[in-house]
Amino acid sequence: MLLRIVAAAWLCAASTVAFTAERTRIAVFPPVDRTGRSSPVEQIREALARSLAARGFAPLPQAEMEDFFRRHRIRDMGGISEETARAIGEETHVDGVLLSSVDDWETVEPQRLALTSRWVAAAPGAPLAWMDTSAHHAQERPGAFGRGVVNSLEILVPRATEELADSFAAFNIATGAQHRGRVARRFRPGSFAVSPEWAAAAAAGRPPRVVVLPFVVDAAWRDAGEVVASQFVRWLLATGDMEVLEPGVVRAALLEARVIQEDGPSLPQADALRALLDLDLVVSGRVTDYEAMGSAPGSPFLGFSALAIDIPRRQAIWSSFSFGRGDDRVGMFGHARIHSSITLTSELVRGAVATLDDELRTPRSRKGAAAEKAANP
Repeated sequence: MLLRIVAAAWLCAASTVAFTAERTRIAVFPPVDRTGRSSPVEQIREALARSLAARGFAPLPQAEMEDFFRRHRIRDMGGISEETARAIGEETHVDGVLLSSVDDWETVEPQRLALTSRWVAAAPGAPLAWMDTSAHHAQERPGAFGRGVVNSLEILVPRATEELADSFAAFNIATGAQHRGRVARRFRPGSFAVSPEWAAAAAAGRPPRVVVLPFVVDAAWRDAGEVVASQFVRWLLATGDMEVLEPGVVRAALLEARVIQEDGPSLPQADALRALLDLDLVVSGRVTDYEAMGSAPGSPFLGFSALAIDIPRRQAIWSSFSFGRGDDRVGMFGHARIHSSITLTSELVRGAVATLDDELRTPRSRKGAAAEKAANP
């Protein structure tokens, strides 16, 4: 079945070839499996590479990439350090690295798949520039009489890799922040608090440097903390108002500082991170509730809290709590039902980040109005 998945991904990608004036050379790392179900990460990597190649990008040949892994003893595919980013750029001449994770994978009915990818430049500092998620569920588009129900991952895999390749190609052309869009009320946090003084200072100053640490997990799925943290990285980056550090750079700093995170960061640990990374904010939190299926297929639920610590001031400056279900506020015939737990996670995190972004934009709008009034008395 896996060979058919790869073949289907290639055939689907080949039909939408895009030509670019300059081929961007990419090292497509094997995805990290966060599902606990032994997803076929190498086959998914090949599907991603083929989808990117069909759009004019130039994936690094697998043999060259594996040779680089052996020379530098690279085993962790979940992130990339500054040293590794610099080395892979110098030795293989890639422009950047595509890091991915399989966040959901289910082969029995209803089939599920979720992939998250991010682009890290092969340059000093390993800057993170783009990140997106594609999540699909076999019953997400049932249609009349269930004609739209998907009964094979051979359809979901190409669909996910094509969406990620299209998103990256669009970003590569636009070279700008992702569209913010409107967040439905059902995804806004149930509680939210922010320091007005910090919001005003952040709106007036340079973009804050932010790291997101893995969330502590009270639920049975231990990787839920990594998935929620990954979505915070994605949506904080998408605001265009913050400099979000690559998680692999953060992990290398944690190892260097010998920081062991058991129940969220302490102030001494935050101080150690600041000394190594020159940070402004550390975002962490706790996943309190998680269920992929809920009481019935198509009703996943998730609850999490988030906290941000202003490192120079050594105090918490915003916090939120979010909870949601896939069947919240569902319309007639199941309209607006969310079947994928990863889609639900993404939307809830987007709601929390959008609420924070709104708080930051309010001082900016006031500042802009004051400047316009001064210029036109």
